[in-house]
Amino acid sequence: MGLAAAATVPVVSRSTGDDAEDEEDDGLTLEQSLLDTSEEERKTQTYGINQERSIFYRVFRTIKISFLRYVYEPIATGLRFVQLVVIFVPVLVTIPVIFIGPRVPESDNERVGTLWWYQFLVKQMERAGATFIKVSILVLLLFGCLSLRVAAGIDC
Repeated sequence: MGLAAAATVPVVSRSTGDDAEDEEDDGLTLEQSLLDTSEEERKTQTYGINQERSIFYRVFRTIKISFLRYVYEPIATGLRFVQLVVIFVPVLVTIPVIFIGPRVPESDNERVGTLWWYQFLVKQMERAGATFIKVSILVLLLFGCLSLRVAAGIDC
């Protein structure tokens, strides 16, 4: 049993000498150096160009990477921003609706306008995508079951 337990313990060796002094000078921990190495490998795989391939392949690959990085991604990000503005500006504009209408005792004594606005907010968050749905669920979990649960149909 003792031998099996000893076999599961990871062995970390530290070199003594100049290498150890270099690591201390860099100020990087083992985890940070592993993270840096992993990041460099990811960049090489994503943006690296194999020098053993033909010149035509390397030129095409360089053009493709440059197009994706400097043209396509900024345009796609800008369009997503515009899409989110179109989705959420109406939510901000309709905030005064919260104060309209009589109170509904069955719905935590919220106003009719408030209930409508909650439903509108949930619908817009669904239109915005899965990330916003996850954020709204996280907010509900962190701050308890708010009146938003009525509009979202979530039982706590």
